[in-house]
Amino acid sequence: MNTDSVKQDLLNGLKADPEYRHAWNLENIYTGVCFQIRALREQRGMSQAALGKAARMAQERISILEDPNAETKPTLN
Repeated sequence: MNTDSVKQDLLNGLKADPEYRHAWNLENIYTGVCFQIRALREQRGMSQAALGKAARMAQERISILEDPNAETKPTLN
């Protein structure tokens, strides 16, 4: 399977199926937010523990927020 056919399959799925498109958008937003949290934390020279303390969260929770592959995906709620 070449790159063009993969792209075409993806575009066809996004066009044809609103549920697929919604899931795709949510995943892209989630992944982007994960990387933004990490980049901003590192830009400020903070550790996960320091950010956790400032946000009143455990360091482990910050780790999950920064991990796009985490099993549990946080929501805005």
